[in-house]
Amino acid sequence: MGLAHAFADARQAMDAHKGNYFYEPIPIQLDTTLQQVVREFMTADEDDREGVLSQLTPRYRQLLLSLGTRLAILGARSRNPDFITEGLIALRLGWPEEDLRDQIRDLAPMYHAAFKAGADPAELFRRQPQLHETTTSLLSWTSSQAGSMTRRV
Repeated sequence: MGLAHAFADARQAMDAHKGNYFYEPIPIQLDTTLQQVVREFMTADEDDREGVLSQLTPRYRQLLLSLGTRLAILGARSRNPDFITEGLIALRLGWPEEDLRDQIRDLAPMYHAAFKAGADPAELFRRQPQLHETTTSLLSWTSSQAGSMTRRV
Protein backbone atom coordinates (compact mmCIF):
# COMPACT_ATOMS: atom_id res chain seq x y z
CA MET A 1 0.00 0.00 0.00
CA GLY A 2 2.73 2.48 0.94
CA LEU A 3 2.95 4.99 3.76
CA ALA A 4 1.68 7.99 1.77
CA HIS A 5 -1.43 6.12 0.67
CA ALA A 6 -2.06 4.67 4.14
CA PHE A 7 -1.71 8.13 5.69
CA ALA A 8 -4.06 9.69 3.11
CA ASP A 9 -6.69 7.06 4.03
CA ALA A 10 -6.07 7.65 7.73
CA ARG A 11 -6.32 11.43 7.37
CA GLN A 12 -9.69 11.05 5.72
CA ALA A 13 -10.89 8.65 8.44
CA MET A 14 -9.55 10.85 11.26
CA ASP A 15 -11.16 13.97 9.81
CA ALA A 16 -14.49 12.16 9.47
CA HIS A 17 -14.39 10.62 12.95
CA LYS A 18 -16.59 12.22 15.57
CA GLY A 19 -16.72 11.26 19.22
CA ASN A 20 -14.14 10.32 21.80
CA TYR A 21 -12.02 7.65 20.10
CA PHE A 22 -10.21 6.66 23.30
CA TYR A 23 -13.43 5.47 24.99
CA GLU A 24 -15.08 3.75 22.05
CA PRO A 25 -15.44 -0.04 21.91
CA ILE A 26 -12.37 -1.95 20.73
CA PRO A 27 -11.89 -2.62 17.86
CA ILE A 28 -13.54 -0.20 15.43
CA GLN A 29 -12.70 0.57 11.79
CA LEU A 30 -10.54 3.57 12.74
CA ASP A 31 -8.26 1.20 14.68
CA THR A 32 -7.59 -0.82 11.53
CA THR A 33 -7.01 2.29 9.40
CA LEU A 34 -4.56 3.86 11.87
CA GLN A 35 -2.86 0.53 12.50
CA GLN A 36 -2.11 0.32 8.77
CA VAL A 37 -0.30 3.67 8.99
CA VAL A 38 1.79 2.37 11.89
CA ARG A 39 2.67 -0.81 9.98
CA GLU A 40 3.65 1.14 6.88
CA PHE A 41 5.62 3.61 9.00
CA MET A 42 7.65 0.74 10.49
CA THR A 43 8.92 -0.31 7.06
CA ALA A 44 9.06 3.07 5.29
CA ASP A 45 12.24 4.92 4.40
CA GLU A 46 13.29 8.04 6.29
CA ASP A 47 11.99 10.50 3.66
CA ASP A 48 8.50 8.99 3.70
CA ARG A 49 8.50 9.00 7.49
CA GLU A 50 9.50 12.67 7.62
CA GLY A 51 6.74 13.49 5.15
CA VAL A 52 4.12 11.96 7.42
CA LEU A 53 5.58 13.42 10.61
CA SER A 54 5.42 16.91 9.12
CA GLN A 55 1.68 16.50 8.50
CA LEU A 56 0.69 15.36 11.99
CA THR A 57 -1.61 17.91 13.56
CA PRO A 58 -2.29 17.97 17.32
CA ARG A 59 -5.59 16.13 16.72
CA TYR A 60 -3.92 13.43 14.62
CA ARG A 61 -1.26 13.02 17.31
CA GLN A 62 -3.95 12.64 19.97
CA LEU A 63 -5.68 9.96 17.93
CA LEU A 64 -2.37 8.11 17.51
CA LEU A 65 -1.76 8.29 21.27
CA SER A 66 -5.20 6.78 21.81
CA LEU A 67 -4.42 4.10 19.23
CA GLY A 68 -1.29 3.18 21.17
CA THR A 69 -3.27 2.45 24.32
CA ARG A 70 -6.00 0.68 22.36
CA LEU A 71 -3.40 -1.57 20.71
CA ALA A 72 -1.97 -2.35 24.16
CA ILE A 73 -5.44 -3.52 25.21
CA LEU A 74 -5.76 -5.65 22.07
CA GLY A 75 -2.29 -7.09 22.67
CA ALA A 76 -3.12 -8.04 26.26
CA ARG A 77 -6.50 -9.52 25.30
CA SER A 78 -5.12 -11.57 22.42
CA ARG A 79 -1.76 -12.32 24.09
CA ASN A 80 -0.12 -10.90 20.95
CA PRO A 81 2.99 -8.76 21.62
CA ASP A 82 2.99 -7.53 18.00
CA PHE A 83 0.01 -5.31 18.85
CA ILE A 84 2.02 -3.85 21.73
CA THR A 85 5.00 -3.15 19.47
CA GLU A 86 2.68 -1.37 17.03
CA GLY A 87 1.17 0.50 19.98
CA LEU A 88 4.62 1.69 21.01
CA ILE A 89 5.19 3.09 17.52
CA ALA A 90 1.76 4.78 17.61
CA LEU A 91 2.70 6.40 20.92
CA ARG A 92 5.98 7.63 19.50
CA LEU A 93 4.13 9.14 16.55
CA GLY A 94 1.69 10.81 18.91
CA TRP A 95 4.20 12.43 21.23
CA PRO A 96 4.49 16.07 20.20
CA GLU A 97 7.67 16.67 22.16
CA GLU A 98 10.17 14.99 24.40
CA ASP A 99 8.40 15.61 27.73
CA LEU A 100 9.30 12.59 29.83
CA ARG A 101 6.43 13.17 32.24
CA ASP A 102 3.86 12.64 29.49
CA GLN A 103 5.73 9.70 28.06
CA ILE A 104 5.96 7.77 31.32
CA ARG A 105 2.18 8.08 31.73
CA ASP A 106 1.69 6.69 28.21
CA LEU A 107 4.21 3.87 28.60
CA ALA A 108 2.68 2.45 31.79
CA PRO A 109 -0.23 0.64 30.07
CA MET A 110 2.16 -0.64 27.40
CA TYR A 111 4.41 -2.14 30.06
CA HIS A 112 1.47 -3.79 31.82
CA ALA A 113 0.02 -5.10 28.55
CA ALA A 114 3.37 -6.68 27.65
CA PHE A 115 3.25 -8.65 30.91
CA LYS A 116 -0.34 -9.70 30.21
CA ALA A 117 0.67 -10.82 26.70
CA GLY A 118 3.46 -12.96 28.14
CA ALA A 119 6.25 -10.82 26.68
CA ASP A 120 9.26 -9.17 28.28
CA PRO A 121 8.43 -5.44 28.40
CA ALA A 122 12.09 -4.40 28.46
CA GLU A 123 12.76 -6.43 25.31
CA LEU A 124 9.77 -4.91 23.48
CA PHE A 125 10.94 -1.41 24.41
CA ARG A 126 14.55 -2.16 23.43
CA ARG A 127 13.49 -3.25 19.95
CA GLN A 128 12.31 0.28 19.22
CA PRO A 129 15.39 2.53 19.01
CA GLN A 130 13.50 5.77 19.68
CA LEU A 131 11.75 4.22 22.67
CA HIS A 132 14.96 2.74 24.00
CA GLU A 133 16.37 6.26 24.17
CA THR A 134 13.21 7.48 25.91
CA THR A 135 13.18 4.67 28.46
CA THR A 136 16.88 5.19 29.20
CA SER A 137 16.16 8.87 29.78
CA LEU A 138 13.19 7.97 31.96
CA LEU A 139 15.26 5.63 34.10
CA SER A 140 17.94 8.28 34.47
CA TRP A 141 15.37 10.95 35.32
CA THR A 142 13.52 8.79 37.87
CA SER A 143 16.81 7.83 39.53
CA SER A 144 17.78 11.48 39.86
CA GLN A 145 14.34 12.36 41.23
CA ALA A 146 14.46 9.53 43.75
CA GLY A 147 17.84 10.76 44.93
CA SER A 148 16.61 14.33 45.32
CA MET A 149 13.47 13.19 47.16
CA THR A 150 15.58 11.17 49.60
CA ARG A 151 17.70 14.23 50.37
CA ARG A 152 14.61 16.34 51.06
CA VAL A 153 13.14 13.96 53.62
